[in-house]
Amino acid sequence: MNPNDFVDMITKKFNYSIELQDYLKKVIPALITYYGEERKDTIYRALNECEIHIQGKDEDCNEFLKNYFNRQSDLDLPLSAGAFYETCIQLKGNRPVLKPIIYLRTIWLRDYVGFDFNDENKMSTLTHEICHAIKGYGKLREENGVLTDMTGLSKSYYKLDKATGEFIEEKSINTGLEEAFNCYDEKEIMTIMTGKKREFGAYVSLTQLADMLAEIPNLLMAVQSSQFSGGSEWIEFLSPIGAKFISENMEMAYLPFVSDLGKEGVFEKVLADQEMAEDNLVAFIDAYKKALEDAHRK
Repeated sequence: MNPNDFVDMITKKFNYSIELQDYLKKVIPALITYYGEERKDTIYRALNECEIHIQGKDEDCNEFLKNYFNRQSDLDLPLSAGAFYETCIQLKGNRPVLKPIIYLRTIWLRDYVGFDFNDENKMSTLTHEICHAIKGYGKLREENGVLTDMTGLSKSYYKLDKATGEFIEEKSINTGLEEAFNCYDEKEIMTIMTGKKREFGAYVSLTQLADMLAEIPNLLMAVQSSQFSGGSEWIEFLSPIGAKFISENMEMAYLPFVSDLGKEGVFEKVLADQEMAEDNLVAFIDAYKKALEDAHRK
């Protein structure tokens, strides 16, 4: 199925607007160009199962999503994101099933501002979330009795709350690293789609770090292989020690974007940790590239 026919199909399925339909007809060919023709089916399957929802004028985000996911408890939603990819694990029979959504916020401080598809920053934000949805497709697993889900390199562990019957996330790993590489993907896909070079993704500092990591020959290929397979190709490429070092420091570099900076003492500590992490990552990348150059000269 060609991209235009696929977009027409999901437009009817989800009752998308003409503006969203037009955007999808531009971004999907760019996604296929960037990720490769061999991943077209994954792109189609992900977007066929993940609705893109634009917040209504009088819609409460939390209440909508509780109803959408059939949950009683509130969700832990990002406070400032203009768009986000959210999932919920539900039991169908005795089998856990993941239900995803991409949610586009249009209400800020109680004012309705809408979603402008002519605004490249808004389109880039949506592209970022679509990349998450694609790399999160089909990754729900049970490992040694523990339920896990992956979005690219990020991995979350869940437990069942017997009182509510809802799955609760216990911990996650590699979140900052996945966000960094997702920013890299976002800007590259937007560049393909618009024909204008885009310098940054959703998080500027993380994009810069991902740009530096992408300069390591063949690392990006190993990362993308892992993001789609759920495997450890990127770890094998860097070595377990190198992968752990990068992941831990990228997590610290990501903290300012997900921390409550208004709490006493948090702002100073988080920014100090971010600066240290960025220095660590730059030093690691420089040393890694130098070691490759030295080995090549020999």
